[in-house]
Amino acid sequence: MSFETAMVEEFASLPDVGDKLFPLAAPKETVAPYVVYGASPGLPVSTLTGYGSSKSLTVDMNVVASNYGEMKQHSDAALALLISFQGREIGEEGLFIQQLILEEPDEIYEDETRLHKCVISFTVHI
Repeated sequence: MSFETAMVEEFASLPDVGDKLFPLAAPKETVAPYVVYGASPGLPVSTLTGYGSSKSLTVDMNVVASNYGEMKQHSDAALALLISFQGREIGEEGLFIQQLILEEPDEIYEDETRLHKCVISFTVHI
């Protein structure tokens, strides 16, 4: 099971955005709120004995909403869910998350689309 598949399964539990989690871009007709993510394919983790079966990948997630309060609500819920991944199995097939390292979220307002975004970047070790 891929990390992206497991993450999508976990995000299904979030109200309003759980069924609107899209890789790279939301479909044109999608109405906010929604979440867009991009994930690297990951690299094997190197140890003193060589490369093992675990890997590390980076993910950028954008929580998008039509107003600031809604963006804060959904980004807080997304962050809480991501934090809960640490040291447990996620998804139906139980992908174990060894470590999840969050970066400081960045809040953005886009004039062109008139949407509020919270960019959440993190590294996950599986």
